[in-house]
Amino acid sequence: EAPFELEYNVVPPEGPLSFHAGVASLDSKAPVTFSLVLREASGERVLLRKKVMEAGTWNDVQFEFESTGEPMTLALKTESPSSSIAFWSNPILYGPRDQPFNILMILQDTLRADHLSAYGYFRPTSPHFDAYAKQGVLFERAYSNATKTRPSAASMMTGLYPTAVGVWNFHEMLDDRFITLAEVLRNQGFATAGFIGNPNAGPYAGVHQGFSLLVHQFAGRKHESHERYLIRTIEDILSERLYEWLDEVKNRNFFLYVHLVDPHGVYDAPAPYDRWYQEKPEGEPGLDYDVRLDPLRAEAPTADGRRRLYDGEIRYNDEYLAKFLEELNERGLLRRTLVIFASDHGEFLGERDADLWAHHPPGYVDVLHVPLMMVLPETLPEGKRVPENVQLLDIMPTVLELAGVPTESLLLQGDSLVSLMQGQELDFWRDRIVVSDEVIGRPHDDQRSWGSVFHRDLHYLNSRKFSDRAALANGSVDPRTTLKVFDLRRDPREQRDLGTGANAPLAPASVDFLGELIARNTEVSEALRRDASETIELDPTIQDQLRGLGYLLEEDEETGRP
Repeated sequence: EAPFELEYNVVPPEGPLSFHAGVASLDSKAPVTFSLVLREASGERVLLRKKVMEAGTWNDVQFEFESTGEPMTLALKTESPSSSIAFWSNPILYGPRDQPFNILMILQDTLRADHLSAYGYFRPTSPHFDAYAKQGVLFERAYSNATKTRPSAASMMTGLYPTAVGVWNFHEMLDDRFITLAEVLRNQGFATAGFIGNPNAGPYAGVHQGFSLLVHQFAGRKHESHERYLIRTIEDILSERLYEWLDEVKNRNFFLYVHLVDPHGVYDAPAPYDRWYQEKPEGEPGLDYDVRLDPLRAEAPTADGRRRLYDGEIRYNDEYLAKFLEELNERGLLRRTLVIFASDHGEFLGERDADLWAHHPPGYVDVLHVPLMMVLPETLPEGKRVPENVQLLDIMPTVLELAGVPTESLLLQGDSLVSLMQGQELDFWRDRIVVSDEVIGRPHDDQRSWGSVFHRDLHYLNSRKFSDRAALANGSVDPRTTLKVFDLRRDPREQRDLGTGANAPLAPASVDFLGELIARNTEVSEALRRDASETIELDPTIQDQLRGLGYLLEEDEETGRP
């Protein structure tokens, strides 16, 4: 409450220093003056002064000055003619970079690895991605740790399994006791920004923690009786505001996270990237219109038509991401920037079952196998393809190692991929187990073994969806009887279940391992969260946004089904 003063004792390096912060007040009737005061042995002087008249709006303040290298005190002062609530946001003092290092993470929501031409897809969906991947490392077997954006994003940004962070469903948020990648990097002096197209990867999920700038905008349109919120396109995400921010932080190390919603449903590639859809053959059996998947123009949707539009959205993203990277290159940013391409999960596209669409359990490779690629000139190998199993929660420890940030004091369940990319410790990597949680509801004593275990070529998949409903209801499910096992080398599309026979000797052990891991993760979650029973009440606007993405469905009054 103004007036007040905060003091910081600093021993700065000699030379130019920059100060940056955000300031705001809550009461327009009581304007607040914000001041940065420098106190040294020789006296006191005001470096900057900002009077804020408008309430509820953040204002940037910055100042550059020369340091003698002597100890000094910086005071953040607020003054107001009457009592007022005032805020300083993320004040930071920094000097020139000794070793420039930036991180750019680009995530395309709902992108299956096997629909990229770099992963062998028959359509040329990603020519620019394919070419860029040759400059770095492409992981052939990267797996998401969940089939939904919210738990996957929380897991990726903390380096912990979804069952450990406690984000299972859409009424749960990442507790602020968990430390995110953005928070660690910001504490190390990085400028951090997130441009996010899916509400489940931003503040509604608690994944905004650590971003000094967060841009998340949604556009709405009417559709029948529903107010649908469609996430803005890649052109809006890669906006002028993003380039302005890059100019603002050009003299600092930065972490930029770009989360694109496409090719998430609704599948609606714009012209000319819908040419595959326009060329679709006639006569294919029609499907019922699905508001989550089909655009307004698809009055008689087909399975092949949906896939063609999905592929068109991938091609659309590929074109604009190439322009974005070229712009970064012209600004001289790519040479010392770690670029990461990934997806939060895949998508069912009707091949396995005519009624199986979107992304949800069971965790077949359709919804768990995701693209992952990393490029860092002069540091990471070029043109390397890695066949070992990796997972999205490995991203955080990898980034921190490449950034030179110690991780000994952090709780991380992923492993840094640096040694794997450098061809070291291959015995460890070939035998390492990768896990994906099936987070479709809080675990009970009789259902703690749902999820996937990947070990070498084998995928052990145990899903609640494979259980008999009556057995689930009375708690008599034996997780060992619901297990499916697939050999991904011989059967990459998972058409033949090996069961628990001689070809899958670790099958029973995988169930026990998964159950024990989930139990321990749940203990971690409950110990760190402030209130394990806490729920989040969503306001109507957020509910409409989630409904527009197909995450929340209206319930039929007669059948009780969505």
